[in-house]
Amino acid sequence: MIDFFKDLVNETPKEQYKIEGKASFIVKPFEYFGKLPYHTCSVELKAYDKNENNSRVVINTKWYRVIGGRNYLIDDLNDIDLYNFSALDIGCEIRCLVKGKDPKYKGSLTITFAKCKFDDSQKQS
Repeated sequence: MIDFFKDLVNETPKEQYKIEGKASFIVKPFEYFGKLPYHTCSVELKAYDKNENNSRVVINTKWYRVIGGRNYLIDDLNDIDLYNFSALDIGCEIRCLVKGKDPKYKGSLTITFAKCKFDDSQKQS
């Protein structure tokens, strides 16, 4: 049990996120504030046309908190491309389903962020 809590604070995973799926656009997550995978981080998703890398694509998003291998929809975050990690996310993966709003952008991508960890810089002394 103690090892579980140590894992939440120590050792940053090598892969902060993975992107799966096929689409006619690409998605890049940016650390808007803080650092992944800590609970004080905010991540913004930006989508671009595969053929024209400078051309932004408007996206639909659905955010999920993954607990015990199950996806739980975070209702108040539909169609928002910014996610603020919180203490509720510690020990969970965060997953986002991304689709293009314009019908010319076909397919969908799923971005899964590594398990969220406690940011020990927030400890009180």
